Amino acid sequence: MGKKNYRILFIDDDPQLLKLGEMIIHRLGYDVISHNSSTEALEMFKDFPGHFDLVITDYRMPEMNGAELCAEILKIMPDIPIIMCSGYSSEFGEHDAKSLGITWFIRKPLMKKDFDELIHEALETSQ
Repeated sequence: MGKKNYRILFIDDDPQLLKLGEMIIHRLGYDVISHNSSTEALEMFKDFPGHFDLVITDYRMPEMNGAELCAEILKIMPDIPIIMCSGYSSEFGEHDAKSLGITWFIRKPLMKKDFDELIHEALETSQ
């Protein structure tokens, strides 16, 4: 399956990081839909659960944090790959992500090469 066939839901409450992440994902060749609201992203996911191949979310968000969002998404679609991002090293880490059933974790700032490899791995593993 070519990159253009994959749809990624990207969530970050920071407008600049949202735009940057969306631009990186798009430049990597993926279709991306982004949201700055975790609750709105969850509503979209509930309405169109089969529409997305991968979810990438920030951990720290005001309405519903990334861990809560991922728990709800995994209730709807238990096998969807999720990448959790966090810039706060002591607040949430790879071990925390794995304990929630989230296989992939990346620290901010997002570097294009690392992000590309992680997205590719998450999508390939979920096939």
